[in-house]
Amino acid sequence: MPSGQWMTISILFVNAPDEAYSFDDDDSRLH
Repeated sequence: MPSGQWMTISILFVNAPDEAYSFDDDDSRLH
């Protein structure tokens, strides 16, 4: 598997939790 493909996968895994946390922050602010 090309290293570039691994980078895209790692980026997706790294960004996914950040987005989830940001959504949690928005919910807390709304409530």
